[in-house]
Amino acid sequence: PLYDAEKIGKPFYIVGIGDTSQPKDIKIDNLIFNEIAYLDNQIPININISNFGFEGQEVSLKLLANGTEIGKRNISLKTNKQNYSLNFDYLPKTEGVIKITAELSTLDGELSNKNNVKSDYVKILKNKRKIAIFSGEPSSDISFLRSNLLKLKGLEVKNYIQTSNNEFLELPTEKDLKDVEMLVFVGFPSAQTPQNILQLAMNVK
Repeated sequence: PLYDAEKIGKPFYIVGIGDTSQPKDIKIDNLIFNEIAYLDNQIPININISNFGFEGQEVSLKLLANGTEIGKRNISLKTNKQNYSLNFDYLPKTEGVIKITAELSTLDGELSNKNNVKSDYVKILKNKRKIAIFSGEPSSDISFLRSNLLKLKGLEVKNYIQTSNNEFLELPTEKDLKDVEMLVFVGFPSAQTPQNILQLAMNVK
């Protein structure tokens, strides 16, 4: 448009027309959760909404997983407060791709009700997350770590403990460490740790 205006060679006067005030509307701004989660592990879900012009009224917010309601909250819209943040927990019981949907009830006079709904997807994995603990010697710290980690559902914890004669109570293999997501070192490596075991641990991606 700028080039066409320059070719005309005449002055242009721009006049703004319309209401500059914020239109009345309530909407879901964000639906936030991890893209990948694990079976029987709670997923924290955060939903942010904003309100313009509906102070003193009440709306309800529903959370659905594949169309089934998994949570609901009532929100009282307050004066001088435009933004609201709500947290839900979802415990998946089936694996696969789950559609998570947040739905706000509609109010008379909204600019649009299309922004009252927002959806996204989470991939639920059946496999447990694997953690490997390497220790340079037998220690009570190992039992403490293992017992606390196993309190978290969906974890598989393996121990690889080096003994005094530089052997391991259970010898780790490349296959054992293939799907490990985290390594925990307790007094490891020691000066006597075999180089091949150290290299095996270092190769975990």
